[in-house]
Amino acid sequence: MPNTTSRPIEPIIGALRVAGGASRDAESCAAAPPPPPRVARGRENERLFLLLDLDKAASPHLYRELRETAAQAYWSTAGSVTAALRKAAAAASRHLFRANRALGSARPRSDLSKQCYGSLTCAAWHGEDLFIAQSGPARPCILHEGFLKCFCDEKLPQLGMSSLTDVRLYHTYVATGDTLLLASPDLLREAHGDALARVLARAEMQNVMAGLEQIGAGDDLVALVVRWEAPVVRWEAPVVRWEAPVVRWEAPVVRWATPGKPTVGREPLLRLRRQREHLAERPIERSIERPVEPHQPPAPRSQPSPRPEPVRSGPDMSERIGQAIPRLKPRPRPKPVRQGPGLGERMGQGIRRVGRGLGRGIVGAGAWLAGGAGALFRRMLPGPEREARRPERTRRPERTRRQERTRRPVPKENRTVMAIIALSIPILVAVVVALAYGSFGKEARFQRLIDRAQEEITLAEETGIASEEARSHWETALEYACAAIEWQPDDLAAAALQAQAQAAIDVLDSVVRLSPIHLVDLGMGDVARQLVIHGQAIFVLDPASGWVIQLTLNSTGDGVIEQDVPSPLVRTGQQIGDREIGKLVGFAWVNPGSERQTSALTILEENGALVSYDPAWGDAEGETSLARSLLGTPPTGAARAVASFEGRLYILDAIADQIWRYEPRGDTYPEQPDRYFVTPPPKPLADVLDMAIDGNIYLLYADGTILKFLQRELESFEMRGIPDGLGQAVAFTVDRDSRSGMVYVADRANNRVIELKPDGTFHAQLCAEGAFDGLESLAVDETAGRLYVISGGRLYVASLP
Repeated sequence: MPNTTSRPIEPIIGALRVAGGASRDAESCAAAPPPPPRVARGRENERLFLLLDLDKAASPHLYRELRETAAQAYWSTAGSVTAALRKAAAAASRHLFRANRALGSARPRSDLSKQCYGSLTCAAWHGEDLFIAQSGPARPCILHEGFLKCFCDEKLPQLGMSSLTDVRLYHTYVATGDTLLLASPDLLREAHGDALARVLARAEMQNVMAGLEQIGAGDDLVALVVRWEAPVVRWEAPVVRWEAPVVRWEAPVVRWATPGKPTVGREPLLRLRRQREHLAERPIERSIERPVEPHQPPAPRSQPSPRPEPVRSGPDMSERIGQAIPRLKPRPRPKPVRQGPGLGERMGQGIRRVGRGLGRGIVGAGAWLAGGAGALFRRMLPGPEREARRPERTRRPERTRRQERTRRPVPKENRTVMAIIALSIPILVAVVVALAYGSFGKEARFQRLIDRAQEEITLAEETGIASEEARSHWETALEYACAAIEWQPDDLAAAALQAQAQAAIDVLDSVVRLSPIHLVDLGMGDVARQLVIHGQAIFVLDPASGWVIQLTLNSTGDGVIEQDVPSPLVRTGQQIGDREIGKLVGFAWVNPGSERQTSALTILEENGALVSYDPAWGDAEGETSLARSLLGTPPTGAARAVASFEGRLYILDAIADQIWRYEPRGDTYPEQPDRYFVTPPPKPLADVLDMAIDGNIYLLYADGTILKFLQRELESFEMRGIPDGLGQAVAFTVDRDSRSGMVYVADRANNRVIELKPDGTFHAQLCAEGAFDGLESLAVDETAGRLYVISGGRLYVASLP
């Protein structure tokens, strides 16, 4: 019987690093760090795989620090796997950002060449679940049953660009024979999916590494390959021992009647001689039982023929000895008294006989039923009919005879139909078994996920619904509920568990779910569109296409009056008087203030000209009334953003590293501007994405930093308490007519709008399912309680909580 030794599936790991066209030691950038002796709750029985892909300037010391930082953050984080992976990626990004910043502040500035950026890929394996966290440009993939599945199609910002990193999380299941590949993005761009699948399917890990190096074609790359092999099964042959039967021979017993004198007669001596002669002539037979053929009784053993006694011519020596010694009758040997079986033995023998009888009866009945079923099945099939044997009967007289009935002809046998039926039966059985197994297995897995989600929810409720200790249980419950919905999307119980877990996490993260209303489809653009709100009027500027349109919100706030996208209000190349409108840079709504008496939409051209539009005024024919004027002194460089406050116009000049403030003279700005910054700002304005003013001037930088100024002085504004950190800030806004001081930031990476207090403290995050995917710009009207966003080329409006 084979001896099967069961052991857990252990992955086989291979690492590859190619630099300068030669293979290098990959231990520094690709590793599977073992867990420390003591890990946080929830990290038991897990494996971690790390891949670091940095620039050429990265030193082995930096690789080791990043690897240890990420591993320590993962193993020390309690809760769900995704939370631990986020902490690991954030810790590595923060460490690399600080190292680059230290090099940037060092003197001389030549150390800037040592700054390095890259990507980090983490994979956590727990049971049959595999979680992947990606930060930076990379594309992990897994080979399952010959199919290559890749993750992370979008391009992420490099690791080390800021203290906050953009992390993408993925989940999949692994089984025996699957292969995971974590590699540089250049490797996947060079290789075709089929070629990469063929390389990963190779049997030996050494051949897989050689294939990846060949695909890289000498380019610099790093790769980590993890394969889950099947457990080793050992078989030992059974030991069969055979012992030869023992043949014993007992010599005849000679008894002595008188001490010192044997009692020997004639017959005993003759019998002893005959036995010796017979044994010398006859070979010893081994008693080996052989199977008896059925219906053939075993042949009786042949008895040796008696040897004829020799003819005696005279008395021999034994007779003479018998005549000389008086014959004495030998004492008969007492027969051993055999005791009969006891009551227990007799009962046991009876029970065994009854059991054997019942067993033979059951076996016979089973054979009879099997034979009957087989005969019935054979008679059901088409073919020549067999005649049943009937015993002959004594014929009655002629008057009782019946005439022989005419038999029907036997139909011809269709061998093709019979062959098709014979082949179809096992195929049909296999299909039914496969469907039943798949159905039952799917149902069992689905029920297991539902049970685990309910268990995690119970643990979270016992800990406290709104406590931080319950977060890990809620996150785990949400993962199980989402996995169950993937198996059965229409199940109400799974949907209810998902909604319950998501609602609890929203409470912990201060998430407010909005229900945006789609107003109009603007189409996809190459450059982010800008948005300005004034009452019920909505203005949209597309700098790339060079147009400005106006939409009007209806009285209920759930749509616009225009049926379709209206004609441009202003566009590049349009004639105003004898001049053409140039390239449009930005626009703002200017309220009355200082010497300005009217409000209007002010649009800035690249050459420093201003186009003004007042919806309240039109010409005699009802056409749009536009006015064009020139700034007294245009910006010296490229204008990056435009804003207005109390009639003044503010223009951010990225090249001059200055914000120009223009005072109005009527409805124009003919004077030279004032410098807002007396000294250079703390950070260069070349990296500014957007500017907003509500009495304070806010600047949003590409790395997510927000600086706040009041009367040319830097104010305290530190963003803190944001769940998962600020991902990718693309735009922000404030309501200058409100006293709340709230700052709204569009976080494209996490598909949300973050609401910050005046000092930068996190207040809430506004989310909408599907509507905030691809945020471009936003505007807020706190008086009317509305939030306007442009996301994915569509304009939405949502009610603020």
